[in-house]
Amino acid sequence: CEATRYRLILHLVDESARTIFRALSLYWFRYFGPPRVIVADQGAIGKSGDIGVEFDRYSIVRRLKGSDTTRAGGRHTGTGLAETHIAISKLTMLKVRKDVTDEGLTDITDEEIGSESGMAANMTLSYGGYTPCNAVLGSNPRPYYEPEDTTCAAINGVRDTNVGVFEQTLRLRLIASSAIG
Repeated sequence: CEATRYRLILHLVDESARTIFRALSLYWFRYFGPPRVIVADQGAIGKSGDIGVEFDRYSIVRRLKGSDTTRAGGRHTGTGLAETHIAISKLTMLKVRKDVTDEGLTDITDEEIGSESGMAANMTLSYGGYTPCNAVLGSNPRPYYEPEDTTCAAINGVRDTNVGVFEQTLRLRLIASSAIG
C-alpha cells in the first residue's frame, strides 16, 4: 500500500486477471476492502483489458506509472517506491531462506518465507514514527513468545528438541525480523 507501506508478499502462479483478482480478493479485499486506487507499472495489471474490467466492477481507479520520458534519459519512474520495496523484500527473502536452511528447518516453504518476510517488514520498519502495522491495523500483532511468560510450555519448552509447528513459526518470525534489520 503506497500510503501506509504495508506489504503483502504472495506467490502467484501466473499473471492472469483471474489469478491476480483471486489473490487480491482472498488476501486484501477480504480484510481491508477494495482500494480506491491501485498504482501499477506497465506490467500485467497495467496492460490487461480483463483486469481493467475487474477494476471497474470494484470501482478501482488504475493509476499507471512507469518510465518518465519527459525527464532526461527517461529513466525515472513513478513506481520507484514499490520497486524499492520489492527489491528489499527479495533481499530479505534470500537472507531468510539461507538462515532457515542453516537452521535445518526443511518444512518451511518459499510462500511462508515470503509471507513472514513481509510481516517482519510491516512490524519493524518505521515511517514517521509508525510501522505499517500501526498504520493499517492500529498496533503491531502480539508476539508469538513472551520471555517473561510463566506457563509450563514457556519454562519447559526450552528443553524440547522436537521442532514442531510452533517452534518453526517462532524461528521463522525471529529469522525474518533479524533479516530486516
